[in-house]
Amino acid sequence: MKDNTVEFTTVSPLFEMERDGIKPFTTRNIDHTDNRRDILFNPLNDVLIKITNPATGESFTRKVAHITYVPLTYYHWINIHW
Repeated sequence: MKDNTVEFTTVSPLFEMERDGIKPFTTRNIDHTDNRRDILFNPLNDVLIKITNPATGESFTRKVAHITYVPLTYYHWINIHW
């Protein structure tokens, strides 16, 4: 079974806001060479996102609900919602 988890790091205070649901999305710059893009945009699989705070090592995992593009960014910047 293929792992459908993509991992990112986020620093405080964004980490705590995302972990606690105050900000239920993360904004990322992912170009076509980033292998995580293939996992995120695979419509056949449920995708999980794991976000880690590198300063503390704490992490959380959420199921991706949907992805939106950030306007005027040429499809590199996306919002990953959970």
